[in-house]
Amino acid sequence: MGCEHGRWEPYAWRPQWVRHEHLARYAFAATFVSRNVVVDCACGAGFGTRLFAESGARLVVAFDRCVSAAAATRQRCLRTQVSVAVADAMRLPLADHIADVFIALETIEHLLHETAFLDEVVRVLKPDGVLISSTPNRVVTNPRTSLTDRPRNRFHFREYTQQELSRMLANAFRDVQLYGQNPQSSVKVRLVERLAVVASKRVGSLLHRALKLPAFFSDTYERHLVQPLDNGTEYEYVVAVCRQPRFVTPASRSR
Repeated sequence: MGCEHGRWEPYAWRPQWVRHEHLARYAFAATFVSRNVVVDCACGAGFGTRLFAESGARLVVAFDRCVSAAAATRQRCLRTQVSVAVADAMRLPLADHIADVFIALETIEHLLHETAFLDEVVRVLKPDGVLISSTPNRVVTNPRTSLTDRPRNRFHFREYTQQELSRMLANAFRDVQLYGQNPQSSVKVRLVERLAVVASKRVGSLLHRALKLPAFFSDTYERHLVQPLDNGTEYEYVVAVCRQPRFVTPASRSR
């Protein structure tokens, strides 16, 4: 991920729900960090990084490909147990099996080679390590599109359904648990999907965004808390907690 990857900048103008969504994901991930060595991959401006340090992590090692993002994280995390470096998500300057928790929020959709990224995650994690990852749910954000269709968000290479994400992560982890953020009403999901069929796929994505506008004046942080999946409900974002990494080589995985 380069500097122009659409990351959240809290001091740049955004609808307030964008801020709440990010903070809720950080808070969820922070519940896993106490007394652990944590990798914060694609740390952005470091707001999550600082929260992880303040939540009791033994050490947080934060990385971003963008030099200015890494500098902002370093400045934000002064006098905390945080180490910051510039690095590519698929080539981290870390020894094997060093991390207890690997956090990659809103990251995998930005990567062209997601399998190589998961190989790197598995390499870095300890045998009992945990990956916490979040990503948009294509059924909601880009309705009636396929995995090979480029999302409307120009910074994303691909977006996944809940089922696709679960299958992909299961190639790297034996235990994959999914959570949801921003549950969507079935009426809204069906309406947007039908309009996407009648008009175009782009219209479906635009309509999804337009239907969020009423929250501009009434949005609350609590609306965006990460929660267990409810069968039959689609969520705007899927959050995965993955355990029991499969320690295999990239070559063996491709067979």
